[in-house]
Amino acid sequence: MIGPIGSGKSTLAQRIHHQTGLPLYALDLLLFDEQGKVKNHKDVVPQVQEIQNSERWIIDGYGPYETILDRLERADEIVFLQTPLVLCWLLITLRWIKSLCGLPPRGQPRGLSVFNINNIKKSYLTLWKQHQVMNPQIKLWIQRKNWTEKVKYPKLLL
Repeated sequence: MIGPIGSGKSTLAQRIHHQTGLPLYALDLLLFDEQGKVKNHKDVVPQVQEIQNSERWIIDGYGPYETILDRLERADEIVFLQTPLVLCWLLITLRWIKSLCGLPPRGQPRGLSVFNINNIKKSYLTLWKQHQVMNPQIKLWIQRKNWTEKVKYPKLLL
């Protein structure tokens, strides 16, 4: 399950998990601590690789960059959300507003204070980086590896 921040990955991953019973792994829960700080990279990569090496999984998110290509290779299906940039921006903004009411975002660490200016800035910068760099790179991998048959592009989820 890949796509930009705020694209609906966690929502769709939860739906698929409930329908199929496949184990669901939200990579943000591995990547960030309760305060939203990135955990030690050397600790996270082996955890993600262990999940990817298991037989059945739904993985929600990008995770460490160096694990993405291997994950795409191992996946039976790649669900690639391509939500428009402006809508992702709006959904990220709504996420922060909800957090003011005490509603934690799906796929995020419990207790994470998402409504703080640094986390908001990081989210918008991450969205831009995913739009400009990561998604084009993943599309290129999909073409080069001839994975078009296993890639699913779901319609917009609202």
